[in-house]
Amino acid sequence: MNTRWSHRIAVALVLCASFVTSALAHDYSSNRYPPNRPSAGFVFYYEPQAVRLVYNTGLGVYLVEGHPHCYYHRGRFYRVDNGVWVSTTNFKAGKWKKAKRNSLPPGLAKKMG
Repeated sequence: MNTRWSHRIAVALVLCASFVTSALAHDYSSNRYPPNRPSAGFVFYYEPQAVRLVYNTGLGVYLVEGHPHCYYHRGRFYRVDNGVWVSTTNFKAGKWKKAKRNSLPPGLAKKMG
């Protein structure tokens, strides 16, 4: 392989690597719901609730950044309050109501045994 082609291939690889790195590191934000099954560590700024969500593939839910043990899945927020799962659709001003075990996302139900 001549030097010219080697140089072109090296440049192409560097450009591809920088594109992939920037795409993975990007924080997405929207007024719409975040994707249901993104890749691990996907970060989404959910504007209506003013929270950052980080996807956890092991649990199959988003973790609410800055709020330990608080989760988001398909339009609902979940947390444990005094040993009981509660949920709401409005993280900032919603009324947290007891969540039935069969309504929990599978990863959360499994986590709590």
